[in-house]
Amino acid sequence: MVMSVVHIPLQQVPSQQVSVVLSDQNCIISLRQLGERQYFSLSIDGAVICSNVLLVNISKIVRAEYKGLAGDFMVVDLQGSDYPEYTGWGDRWLLLFNPDA
Repeated sequence: MVMSVVHIPLQQVPSQQVSVVLSDQNCIISLRQLGERQYFSLSIDGAVICSNVLLVNISKIVRAEYKGLAGDFMVVDLQGSDYPEYTGWGDRWLLLFNPDA
């Protein structure tokens, strides 16, 4: 089976919100800077799935199938294994969605 991983395009700003349909789910992704780190929040059709999860390189973000998300998100550092910094979204760090996770 071929994985259909989706790259979520992000701006290089400290805080942002992205609306995207993933696996027939209306997702609102919020990223924000708290201190030196980036945090991830997700809602689907207005229901909060997770809030302020610390983003870590190559680690599932939601990690809870029972919450209603079909799939999971992950950040990948293309140049190492550091925590993501907003100044490198799209260049160094990618936010990916894997519907098969």
